Amino acid sequence: MSQTGWPENHVIALAEFYLNLESHPTRQQTDGDTILLHYQAQVRREWHEALRSTSDEPAFDISIINDKRVDAIGAEIWNTRRTEGVLSPTKTN
Repeated sequence: MSQTGWPENHVIALAEFYLNLESHPTRQQTDGDTILLHYQAQVRREWHEALRSTSDEPAFDISIINDKRVDAIGAEIWNTRRTEGVLSPTKTN
């Protein structure tokens, strides 16, 4: 990233982001990796959009994990699974 001209503070923030995800306690939960993968995809895309923005606002610090958002994504995944379980026909032999 540095070789392509990224500012050092962006390189460090992105590296810390992935380190923080790797050590996040949600990884120990059922579907924790799935939850954090969804979080990573959403936040990384938003961060890149913020970096490309032409406004004078600085991009947010991607390295700080938003636990409320992680929890919301987890709840959304669980609710989807529950709904799928309720709507799927039961198998009988």
